[in-house]
Amino acid sequence: MASLDTAVSVSSKENVSTAISDSGSSSSLKPPPLPQRNTADSGNVRVHYGYTDSIGTISIIRQAELYSSSSLNEVSDLFVNSNSINSNNNSINSTNNNTALNGDNLKTRLEEIKSSLNDEESDRNQYWIGIINDYSNQYIRNLKIEEIEKYLSNGIPTNLRALVYIKTIQVRYRLHHKESFDNLVKKAKYSNSNKELENYLQESGIESDLVDVLSVYNYYINELVTTHVTPSITENHSADYAPPSKFIISVAKILSKVPNFEKDEVFYILLKFNKLLSLLAKDEFYYKISRSLEDIVHKVFLHISVQGIFLNDLYKKLLFNYFEEKITDEEQLLKILDVIVFEGFDVILRIIVWAFIENQDQILKLDGDELNNFIYSSEFFSSLNFDLNEVFKHEPQIIKYENEFHLMHANSLNNNRNELSNLQEVNDELLIKINDLNRQLENLQTTHKEILEQSEQFNVQLEAAKSQNEQLVSEQLTLQQKLRELTMEDNLNNTIQANKDFEERNNELELQIDELKKSIETKTQKLAKLGPIAPTSTQTETIPLSEEALASKDTEPPSEIEVAKND
Repeated sequence: MASLDTAVSVSSKENVSTAISDSGSSSSLKPPPLPQRNTADSGNVRVHYGYTDSIGTISIIRQAELYSSSSLNEVSDLFVNSNSINSNNNSINSTNNNTALNGDNLKTRLEEIKSSLNDEESDRNQYWIGIINDYSNQYIRNLKIEEIEKYLSNGIPTNLRALVYIKTIQVRYRLHHKESFDNLVKKAKYSNSNKELENYLQESGIESDLVDVLSVYNYYINELVTTHVTPSITENHSADYAPPSKFIISVAKILSKVPNFEKDEVFYILLKFNKLLSLLAKDEFYYKISRSLEDIVHKVFLHISVQGIFLNDLYKKLLFNYFEEKITDEEQLLKILDVIVFEGFDVILRIIVWAFIENQDQILKLDGDELNNFIYSSEFFSSLNFDLNEVFKHEPQIIKYENEFHLMHANSLNNNRNELSNLQEVNDELLIKINDLNRQLENLQTTHKEILEQSEQFNVQLEAAKSQNEQLVSEQLTLQQKLRELTMEDNLNNTIQANKDFEERNNELELQIDELKKSIETKTQKLAKLGPIAPTSTQTETIPLSEEALASKDTEPPSEIEVAKND
């Protein structure tokens, strides 16, 4: 809390030093008496928080202390403290386009912006102008937490947002006068860490305006700082040069929509957010969210736990991806970022609690995979009417949960840290396997769907083929019947024709028989006239005949040759 009293003590010291310097060097002159210090208000100022204070009060005081701490400042020769730079310093190169982020510079820029502010929102604008000019954080000292949350719920005015961020986050450094942001962009473009960054940024859908800022950020984090401030949450990238985390990329996209931000200022703000994320006790943060859900929506949390759904993955996605694909309205994302600037990441806890309360009826209706898919879907947030006023109504007991978490790690389980770490690793591996199996299941489901579609097509084709086959079989039977009919008619015609041929042949044979009979009678009569004739040696001998010949002889009439021989 000493950091919040610094402004008062520094101003008093400056008055003393000024009075002494004006009094002259003569030892005979006494310094003028110090003005009476007004302690009427300071005695009632409470710059600490208690167990019963609201989560907004706790978060705002903690965040102000964190911004004032040295752990949130960058330790690098690349930067100098902008408060120590006199505006009349002629050693700064005139071509250097670095922004001097000191009080005078903010006041100058604020005067330039005032002319563009909307008069209809004068009360809102005046409030935030007062926040920019409030260098001693009087709004915290006076505990006007509800008031600032009321204005935060409506969002910081667009034209003032950049200055409010710079002042609240306490960006008090700038690039060294020998360095410029444009020069850093050139160095970053040809640095070792930037070789794979461009493709990675394209895969992430980054606009060209942000490429320079993220390239400089990546170059600074990977090559200019001896140790990484925080491990980037990325996949499939080398451990030597990790690209910016998804959280930084998401925040950079949001900051690109804010007017009156210079590129180097966005770079400084990203460094601050990176430090904030690295200093966040993530396991404790996840525990606080789960305990808040357990206390506030106990029935819903119990139902989810019975289904075996692991909510830590949801917390991680919302934190590291900054509500990517969950909340698509840029204005809402800017309002959430406004609250993060003043209250830190605990606002994400309150948003999650609010979302589960709003969706509790739907959650209790679903089970198993349907429930899991709904919780992790974009519909879980997009279907709700997002309102920060409703979010601020929920007051989880975060100090209670933090104490529980620290007590759990201070008891005997702390001795089994290695075993717990091993179990966590095994759990992470199992989660990876589960994700792989889920992807395989999705592929199998896709393949199964394709097979079903092909099967339906084949069934349709089979039905068509069956119908065509029935038509062909019917046509075949018809043709066979016609063929049989045609075959019987041909046989009948052939038989009739054969009978006709036989009849003609018989007629011819009868005529021959009649002629032979007449010839025999004629010859018989001639023989009778001549008388009997004795057989001679010249007479033809009788030729023995076979049985077949004999049989035919009895039935067939003698031929002319035989008759001639007999004659």
